[in-house]
Amino acid sequence: MFKQKAINRVRAGKVAQKKGQRFETFIKNCAFASRFFPIQIPDGCDTKRGPGGRTVLIRVQTPFDFILIGHQQAIFLDTKTTSATTFSHSKIKHHQLINLLEASKAGPAGYLVLFESKRLVVFFSAQKLQSIQPRQSLKPQDGLILGPPETWNPRHIIEDWILSEASD
Repeated sequence: MFKQKAINRVRAGKVAQKKGQRFETFIKNCAFASRFFPIQIPDGCDTKRGPGGRTVLIRVQTPFDFILIGHQQAIFLDTKTTSATTFSHSKIKHHQLINLLEASKAGPAGYLVLFESKRLVVFFSAQKLQSIQPRQSLKPQDGLILGPPETWNPRHIIEDWILSEASD
């Protein structure tokens, strides 16, 4: 029984990882099509001395997933995929939010969320993510709706950010 649960958990993790990789491919393709250069921040590793003096690799948290550069602007993004119709507070990683809030001083920064059930990509700014409370969720209409994953355009994030900066 326990072994089957572990197998199911590993299988679910692999499926989620493949979905995430597919979304990241869409991001790169749409960025290039919109004349942005996507820089993907790789997962990090550190080495530590383990038992018996052996070297052990330890995964290190990265600040976020992508920096898109183009049109004299930079966009700082972390990507998330959800099968739910809302994006819950529990999916926000504190270290990413801190880094995205810092990056937002230089340009738009936030989560790019793929709502699989609606086939919709939505941008939630770091400030919007910071504003929601535990046990709350964001609906797609709470963010900047960018369209389907194959055709969203990063320029809309820049345009929205410029408009919000002008109104402040």
